[in-house]
Amino acid sequence: MFYPTLSPGAEAREVTQAWGGLDRRERGAEGSFREMENLTGDRYPLLSPRAPRRRVFAGAGPVRGLFVREGCLLCVVGTALYIDGMPVRDFSLPSGEASETVPDYGPECPCQMVSMGAWVVFFPDKKYFNLMEYLDTSRPTAEVGDKGSLEATVNLSPGTENQVTYELCSRDGTVYGSLPTSPPEAPEEGELWLDGDTLKTWASGLWEEIPQVYVKISAPGIGRGFSRYDGVELRLTGVPWGTGDSVPDFACLEQAEPGYIVVPGTVTGTRVQTGGQVFLRRGVPDMDYVVECGNRLWGCRYGYVFDHQLGANKVVNEIYASALGDFKNWNQFRGLSTDSYAASRGSGGPFTGAVTYQGHPTFFQAGCIETVYPSETGAHQMVTTSCRGCLPGTLAEVDEVLYYCTGREVVAFDGSYPRSVSRALGPLAETTGCAGRLGQKYYLQLPGQGLLVLDTAAGLWHREDNPGATAFAGDGRRLYFARGGEIWQPEGGGSEAVAWYAETGPLGLSLAGSKFLSRLTLRLRLEPGAWADVYLSTDEGPWEHKGHLAASPRLRSQTLPVLPRRCDTLRLRLEGQGDCQVYSLAKTIEEGSDVW
Repeated sequence: MFYPTLSPGAEAREVTQAWGGLDRRERGAEGSFREMENLTGDRYPLLSPRAPRRRVFAGAGPVRGLFVREGCLLCVVGTALYIDGMPVRDFSLPSGEASETVPDYGPECPCQMVSMGAWVVFFPDKKYFNLMEYLDTSRPTAEVGDKGSLEATVNLSPGTENQVTYELCSRDGTVYGSLPTSPPEAPEEGELWLDGDTLKTWASGLWEEIPQVYVKISAPGIGRGFSRYDGVELRLTGVPWGTGDSVPDFACLEQAEPGYIVVPGTVTGTRVQTGGQVFLRRGVPDMDYVVECGNRLWGCRYGYVFDHQLGANKVVNEIYASALGDFKNWNQFRGLSTDSYAASRGSGGPFTGAVTYQGHPTFFQAGCIETVYPSETGAHQMVTTSCRGCLPGTLAEVDEVLYYCTGREVVAFDGSYPRSVSRALGPLAETTGCAGRLGQKYYLQLPGQGLLVLDTAAGLWHREDNPGATAFAGDGRRLYFARGGEIWQPEGGGSEAVAWYAETGPLGLSLAGSKFLSRLTLRLRLEPGAWADVYLSTDEGPWEHKGHLAASPRLRSQTLPVLPRRCDTLRLRLEGQGDCQVYSLAKTIEEGSDVW
C-alpha cells in the first residue's frame, strides 16, 4: 500500500529593513513598534539606541532658568547666575517675595532669559546683564559695569534741609526765572510773559503761545538711576501748588541728572516743598512671557497687575512692547514711532506661550494665536487666529516650522493653521510639558509619556526614558535640559551604557487565509560590551525568552533565528544594553491547514 506524496506548503519571505519608530495605533506601520525606550532614528533605516547623555552642571539648588547665547550656557540657580558653570560673582538676582500679581515669585520661580543686542534680560526679576562685556577679556576690570535693574525708584521725604524746588523752564532745563504776568509795553524779540498758565513769547512783532512748557524739579538725588526720555510715574504730595500749576502723573523725562529732572508741566512761580512725599518710578509691567523682535521686547499678561495709583490690583489681558532699542522703558509715550506699546485683548484665557516666528511676535492662548505685525510708524497691527493653542513650555521651532503640544496632540504650525503630527502616539492627556530642538529633532518632555523625540525630516517618533526635564535651552547645534539642580546634554557623549527595549504590535495581521509565521530571522550588530535578548509573545500570551546575543571579540553582525510555535498573532520584543544596530527582520510565511 502506498500513501500519496504530500507536497510542502507554499513558503514566502518578507524582510523588514526600515524601522519606523514608535506607532501606538492598533495597526501600526510596517517596521514600527508599539512601545519602546531609549531608541533613536539617528541611523535610520537602522534601529539603534540613543546616544549617552552627559551631565554638564550641578548646582546647589533647583535650576530656575536656562539660556544659550553666543555659545555660552547661562543658568540661574536661586539668586545666582552661572555662565558655562562658573558663577558671576558681581551680579545677583533678587530672591523676590510672592505677591498677588506674581504668586510664585521667589528663589525657585522659573526665570525667563531674553537676549536683546549685547544684553540678556531676566524676567520676572526685571534685571539685565551685558553678556558681551562679560565675554570681552580685554575689559579693564573683572567686574561687569553694564548691569542692573530695569526699574528705578526714588522716594523722597522733603524737609527744610532737603527741600524740593519746582520751576518753570525750557526743554533743556534752563529756568525762566520770575516772569511778568502782563505783557511788556515795549517787548523785545524773544521776551516772555505769563498769561495765566500760558507762556507767551514775542516773535516777529506778535505774541505767540509756546505750546509746551516744562517744570524743573530739583532735589539731591532725584534723578539718580534715570535717563532722558524715561517714561515715569510721578506721585507728588504736599506741594504748595498755585492756581494754574499742573504736573502730570505719568510723563517722559526731558532731562535727567542726579540733582534734577525736567518734565512737561506748568508752574506760575517757584514752588518750594518742605513736606509730603516725592515718588518717582520707572516701572516694567509684570509679564507672563517675553520675546525679542525688531529691536524691542514684547510681552503679554493675563491676570492681575498692581496699580500704584489705585493702590490695588486690576485685571488685565494685554500685550506690551518696550520702546525701540530700550528694554528699560515700557511707558514711554511721546507720540513717536519709537514709543512703547500696550494693547488690551478681547480673547479670553491665560497666555500659554510666546515666540518670535517669521519675524512677528506670536502669543498663544488655549484657543487662539495672537500675531503682532510691527510697523515702522508705530501703528502695530494684531491678528487673532482661532485654533488650537499650546501647552506652556512646549514651543520649539525646527526648520522654520513651529512645533508644540496642545495637551491632546502635537502639531506643526507654519503660519497658517496647525496640523497634527502625532497620530502615531495616540491620544494624549497632558497639562504640563517642556520642549526643545536639536538639529532636525523636536524633543518633548511630558510627565505621562517620558521624553518623546520627533525626527521632523523622517517624520518618525521615538521614546526615550523619563529624565524628568523641567526646561530646555539650545541654539539648534547643542541642547541642554534641566533636571532639579542638574543640567544635562541629551547627546553629550557620556559614558553611560544605555539600556533599551522595543516591542512590536501583532505581526502577521496582513496574512490572508490559513497562513502562519514559521520562522523569524533577526540580523543585528553589537558593539563591544553590548548585549541583546529576544522575547516572543504568542496570541497575547506572556513573553517567552528565545535567545541571547553578546558582542563577539571581533566586530561583526550576528544572526539569530527564532522559531515560534504556531499561533494566530505574534509579538516580538527586543531588549538590551549598549550600542547596537538592528539591520533587518526576516519573516518566513508558510501556508497551513484549514485549522492552522
